Amino acid sequence: MRYIVGFLLTFNLAAALASGWNCRNLEVEISCNNGKCKVSDGFTPLDAYFGMDQNISIGMYTGVWEGKSTSIETGDYLIVIGKDLIFSTSNDMKANFLVTLDKKDRIALIKGYGYAMPMTCKAWGKNK
Repeated sequence: MRYIVGFLLTFNLAAALASGWNCRNLEVEISCNNGKCKVSDGFTPLDAYFGMDQNISIGMYTGVWEGKSTSIETGDYLIVIGKDLIFSTSNDMKANFLVTLDKKDRIALIKGYGYAMPMTCKAWGKNK
């Protein structure tokens, strides 16, 4: 019994310390190429997950870019940079992503792999 209680306390502590954000572009998809940007007519929203554990995951269409990130936090702002993220269905399809988040209104901007768009975000873990 003592081991079960210890395990549960450890599990709850780990869960309480975990924190991050999930952001989605539910309203619009904007692709940019050759200095011009355009709004897509139809799209599937992307899912971006990132947190203070320095992991970043950006799911879009047929796969997920994943890797380590660098974060800068100042006041209400969090800036996350993912460099050379590997795409789950093709190791040759690496990308760099920049995410800027206003933690107060939970609006983020994402730029990477030919896309630049606003996202709405939800906190998880201790960020809630």
